[in-house]
Order: sequence, then structure tokens, then C-alpha cells
Amino acid sequence: GINILASVDEIKTAPPISPIPLIVLSAENENPEAEEILFIKDHNEMQSDLVNLSPKGKVFIVKNSGHFIQKDRPDAVIDAIKTIYETSKKPD
Repeated sequence: GINILASVDEIKTAPPISPIPLIVLSAENENPEAEEILFIKDHNEMQSDLVNLSPKGKVFIVKNSGHFIQKDRPDAVIDAIKTIYETSKKPD
């Protein structure tokens, strides 16, 4: 099974990666339930830790999507891939 807490610890202790383009897609929940608020806060912190591994890291907030962004908003995934591709072609 998946151990989310172990994954969070790994991200928090991971060394920086080379300065490669990195995009973290984050689903926006406009009306979270009360019990989701704490999870969302922790999840957002984890995503910040992840994106900060690369100096070229960015977070894209994806509206109208749940956790499975690739199913709910495949256009956002395609746009992120295009952005990475275009960014990687540019000289530093």
C-alpha cells in the first residue's frame, strides 16, 4: 500500500535536485468540508516542499478538478508538459 506519511518525510529530507523545470499540479477545492481543511493544509505544505526541490519549480493550481487531475482536467496536464518542454528549450 501507499504510506503517505513516509512519502512526506522523504520529500522533507530530500536533497535539492539539479535546476530542472518542475511543475506540481495542485487541484483546487473551492468548498472543502471541515474535515478536509487540515488535510489540505498538510497537502499544500507537502507540495511546497516538493516544488522547492528545484529552483525552477512552480505550482499550477488546477480549478474544477479533484485529486485525479489527469482524468478531470487532462488539458491542464498537457499544458504543464508543454510548459516544461518550452522551458527546457530556453537557455539559462
